[in-house]
Amino acid sequence: MYKITQTQLLEWVKDGNAQTLAVYFRENLAGNQQGLQHFFKMIDNQKRNVVHWAAYFGQLELVENWLQSYSQYIDLNKTDMHHYTPLELASIKGFMKEQDSLIQFSLIKLLIENKAVVRLDNPYQRATPLHWAYYYGNTELIKFLLSNYPDLQYQFDQFGMYPVDYLFLENRPQEYQRNYKGIFIATVVEYAQTVYNHQFKNLRNLNTQMTMTLRSQSLKSQGNDSRDRLQLKEPANEIDSESEERTQNYLHAGLTTMTLMSKVRQTCTMSQKRDSLTSRLSQQFKQIKERMTKLPNKNIPNEIPFDDSQQELNEPEAEKIPTVKIMQPTNTIFIDPHKNYFDQSNKILNSKSDLESERNQQKNLVQSDEEIPRIFKSNNIYSRSELSRYQPSQCQQSCAPSQFGRQLSQEMQISQEDFRLSMKDAQQFRSMKPSLKKPGQKLFKRKSTTFNNEPYYIFHYTKSQNKRQLFECRLQFWSTRIESIEFFTYFLKKGCNPFLIQYQGFNCLHIAANKGKYNILRFILENEYKYKELEELKEKQPYITEEELTKTQQSKVIFNKNNAFNMMTDLNPSNALHLAIEINNYECMKILVENGVSVDVLNHRCLKPFELTFDTKMVKFYENQYLKKNEQSFNFMGYMYVLQTKGSLDVNQDIVMLQLQNIRQSLQQNDMDFEFIVINTPNYNCLRNQQENKMKHHYYVLKLTANTIYKLADKYEIECYHFTKKHLAKFKYRDYDHYEFPKPLQIQSLIVNTLNEEFDLDKFILEGLVISHFPLEDNSKQQKVDQLWKELQYNCIRDTIRFETHQFSLRPLNSIAAYYGPVIAWYISFNVQIVGWLIIPALVGSAIQLYQLFADKVHASILPAYALFMSLWATLFMEKWKNRESEFKYIWDMHKFKQQEPQRVMYTGEYVINQCTNKIGIYDYFTTFKRRLIVEFPVILLGISIIVVSFFAFNIWQSNQDPNNIYMPIIINSLNGVGMTVFCDLYKRLCKSVVNWENHKFDLAMQYSYVLKVFLFEFLISYISVVYAVLFKSDQTQLTLSVASIIITRGLISNLTSNCMPFLFYKYLKWGLEGQFDKFQDYCKDFKICELQYVNDKLPLQDQIKFMQIMEDSHNKQPQKELYNEYTSIAIQFGYTTMFSPAFAAAPLFFLLNQYINLQFSIYNYQNVLKRERAQAADSIGIWLSIFEIMNYCSTFMNCIVIGIVNKSEFEKLIGDTDPLFQTLVLAAIEHILLLIKYILGAAIPDCPYWVSKELRKYAFLEGKSAKIQEDSQNTF
Repeated sequence: MYKITQTQLLEWVKDGNAQTLAVYFRENLAGNQQGLQHFFKMIDNQKRNVVHWAAYFGQLELVENWLQSYSQYIDLNKTDMHHYTPLELASIKGFMKEQDSLIQFSLIKLLIENKAVVRLDNPYQRATPLHWAYYYGNTELIKFLLSNYPDLQYQFDQFGMYPVDYLFLENRPQEYQRNYKGIFIATVVEYAQTVYNHQFKNLRNLNTQMTMTLRSQSLKSQGNDSRDRLQLKEPANEIDSESEERTQNYLHAGLTTMTLMSKVRQTCTMSQKRDSLTSRLSQQFKQIKERMTKLPNKNIPNEIPFDDSQQELNEPEAEKIPTVKIMQPTNTIFIDPHKNYFDQSNKILNSKSDLESERNQQKNLVQSDEEIPRIFKSNNIYSRSELSRYQPSQCQQSCAPSQFGRQLSQEMQISQEDFRLSMKDAQQFRSMKPSLKKPGQKLFKRKSTTFNNEPYYIFHYTKSQNKRQLFECRLQFWSTRIESIEFFTYFLKKGCNPFLIQYQGFNCLHIAANKGKYNILRFILENEYKYKELEELKEKQPYITEEELTKTQQSKVIFNKNNAFNMMTDLNPSNALHLAIEINNYECMKILVENGVSVDVLNHRCLKPFELTFDTKMVKFYENQYLKKNEQSFNFMGYMYVLQTKGSLDVNQDIVMLQLQNIRQSLQQNDMDFEFIVINTPNYNCLRNQQENKMKHHYYVLKLTANTIYKLADKYEIECYHFTKKHLAKFKYRDYDHYEFPKPLQIQSLIVNTLNEEFDLDKFILEGLVISHFPLEDNSKQQKVDQLWKELQYNCIRDTIRFETHQFSLRPLNSIAAYYGPVIAWYISFNVQIVGWLIIPALVGSAIQLYQLFADKVHASILPAYALFMSLWATLFMEKWKNRESEFKYIWDMHKFKQQEPQRVMYTGEYVINQCTNKIGIYDYFTTFKRRLIVEFPVILLGISIIVVSFFAFNIWQSNQDPNNIYMPIIINSLNGVGMTVFCDLYKRLCKSVVNWENHKFDLAMQYSYVLKVFLFEFLISYISVVYAVLFKSDQTQLTLSVASIIITRGLISNLTSNCMPFLFYKYLKWGLEGQFDKFQDYCKDFKICELQYVNDKLPLQDQIKFMQIMEDSHNKQPQKELYNEYTSIAIQFGYTTMFSPAFAAAPLFFLLNQYINLQFSIYNYQNVLKRERAQAADSIGIWLSIFEIMNYCSTFMNCIVIGIVNKSEFEKLIGDTDPLFQTLVLAAIEHILLLIKYILGAAIPDCPYWVSKELRKYAFLEGKSAKIQEDSQNTF
């Protein structure tokens, strides 16, 4: 007999092979206590025993037999390697193949009855059994756990979700979503009854799930399968309190026309003709109508009134009878508030399994007869704009079967195959509204939503609430989700704030707008609120008025309706208006606008609410309400891009004019509009002196319509955000209304590509035919960037040091990326990151520096500890920046960016045929690599020679000074900083010439070559004097003066050259033009400002003069910063701060001041002083990330050297030994420990934060799903 292995035993348990296990127990374990102990204690690689696996796979029979016979050997509270007990595993799955709620409930109940512990403290902060019960929709288990362990409903999982939140997870399988609403209703009813002894008497909008639960169980007992298949839609009625007996009677009332149609399908034959069918059907309807008028109400007991006016009809397909759905009565529904609905909500039917289809799939036939044929064409796929015309009503009803339908169904026999409902019959069918009422029965008609005149008192902060109140806020959120005004009001009276963020960055207002819940949205917006904190303050200070409060107190205790209504979501910030417009809900949009929700707020994609839709009705509303009131800018008219040429030639002789005419003609042939105007700017001196050359420049301003941009986007296959697919997708013109409008970066790229197809724009610039080209400035977007920066700049800086990112604080940087392009946004963001992270080192370093100045003796451990602190600070800073870089890459859509560089215009070589593409190209046989080998070594050697000569010159000058003169070292070191700047500038000019001679094919390779040469020179010349002072002089005072002088001098020079000089030049040029425009009015008759023959809309004279002023101002603006110089300045100061921190502890303070001034000047100059150049794409700061990483590791070595040499006396006191060898070993050990810590931090801190990785996974899933759908559609056709 072969030996049975542990794996075989576990497989028998997993499969529930009770018979085989019984034989095994009988033959091997009967009376064998040791064997039984071994059987129940053996574990696999996950440390799970047989009970774990039996519970996980729902082997109820096995577990029950084992507990009856071998309970002494079983430990039900033993955990596996992931700390899961059998009870928790049973709640996670608890079934073999298909989920069986009864088996799962019985198994868990059995385990608990046998003393399995339900851990109420939730030590591992993860999903409890109650979480999984809600996930599976197991009503019996929910009831059992809540009745025995009520505190479980307050527990969070690892993502901060309550158990009830699992009920609304949208990615659950469909079979678990069937009765989510009924379970939630029962949960709230039981909670209110248990905690507050409150009973709901009038419930709105919630009757469907309750009715369906009771009715499905009743029909099941009668064995009527046809009734079980009846699905009801969600109405919006009131629920009146009735007895259980009456409720059951109404639910058992007869069949409706649905049953009638099913009888028709069973009895009719295919031989009947359609024309006779129509006449017979009309006759039957007439008879029905006559009988209804004669039929008294008392003869029809147990009858529910119904309304056929909202019957949903679809066009039949090829002789098939359409499914006719009868709607719920709009008048009455009954429910017993004393009944425990947990017992009857386990098999609820739902009209649609998808949680999101409650409103989107509803189309009422309460429309004119002219619209019915269009709705019948259900096979058509409408666009977003067309679908908005058929928005569902806010209360679509369904109804229960009626007794009257049962009587009629026995008299009608119509052919199934030939049945087709005519429009006349449909109209007659809709007109049937019998008044069927039980004698003495009081009907509660649906009331309009009324609002409380008294304000609701709510909590302002979550910290003011206890655990129970926070849970009630979450229940209030989900009450909004299912549109229960009754539940919502109940929790509102308990103080729950509907404007606090509750779930995944949403509050009640957001979820109501996002799901199109108009009634509850209106209820939230039109009620009044006050904070309970104000009442508490008045209790403490009864005589204080609201006007006497400070601004800080007012923001804390006084409810601000405007701020509350315009609150943004946490993830992917959007306000409620964005969310309503995204789903094309006109009613929700309108009421939000009427209640003051802003139409100018930018969302996470830097779009205003009405930029998210192409719906005609919404766009017209926006134009009528806002655009007519505001002056339309040139950008809104379609003017987007500018080409500047010299004014010496006549316009008609300008080659650029000829090329633009060719482009216009070619695009018109493809049904695209391409227009341009020519703005001529005057030479004021020649104009005043009546000289011939009156024009200074020609500006060709290109105008493109939205339709042209769509077609160009389709042509060049740019990727835009798809509203329906929820990810970036290649633009398709046929579905343009489903895509986000291309961003400025993409529009500029389209324009440049279109121009390059006709002529080489870069070559024209190189040859002087075009002076410059740039996008036209958009004043409205520029003002929005300025507004966001002024409002949120300090939040943005504070956000850099937060553990978790607040996306709301990133909006200024997002707006900069959208308007100026990612390249400039990366530079500004890196500046913000440095300013935020330098605050703590600046405070600590300044305190240490002051302590050194005023104290006679410095504690031995202060400077070494500070050096170690700065070394670790540099590592954490770099890891946080990598983290932030991933966030910006996702938010700015750079995660799919691929560098596709065109070949440089100045790249020269021989013309050859490419063997791969068979196209003519340029190839330089004297390659770039060979050129670099020849020229780089001499250039680097020359740079080192300059560094050595300048260093010894300043060193000799300093050594010849009087040692007692404390001012000369400062002056010499400051002049040394100036000399460094001058030498660096000369060396840059040399390197530019060398790099051009190297003949790089692409700009990126050329940039990297230039950066490596120049930064190596700047790195050496900046630190050689300081390193020399550390290694050879070991003078703390001289080293401090040297570092302080250089870092302050270079910071000032950098700010003067990059920020102050452009500002002064621009102001000087602008001052020179002051008064010229006013005098121009006298000469404008002799000067032609615009050439308008290539544009359809003619500009008036005042607009022409305004356009000319804009062009002149853009010409006077200075070129944008050379970002290499900016990054180099930051890198050098970063090195001084981290590598020589013990020498000058206040270095972070001066670094912080320099960068803060640079940041503020940069934002101002980009908006007012510098030209707006074409936006450039980039997915990071490029090679500078590697440079900063190298400097981060260099800081560890240099700090250890400074501690061991310059601060030698303090270090000796610290370790208590003067032996140089021992000191060296200790320093080496510290250095290796620091490097190990840096490595551990780098590995432990993810470069991509969790929320970004989650969104990227979601992106990948949606893209794969879309690709599969597209592939299937292509295979089909």
